[in-house]
Amino acid sequence: MNLDDTILDALMCNSQLLYAHINNNDCDALRDHLVKTRESLDVTTLINSLGYSPIHLASSKSQFRNCEILIDFVLN
Repeated sequence: MNLDDTILDALMCNSQLLYAHINNNDCDALRDHLVKTRESLDVTTLINSLGYSPIHLASSKSQFRNCEILIDFVLN
């Protein structure tokens, strides 16, 4: 495994974890994860295997607090 593969694996884990926090409706964990991955993960370009962006997934689950966290994060 080369460095590029290692970086790609880390990004995939970070994005999967982000979606897990949304699926679990864990607002605090979502906020913490966004802060920790601010430099390495662009949440505006993520799409999961079902075609959902993070904001789309949170809104489809009526998770208004998670939507607010995601929007504030992107705008700030």
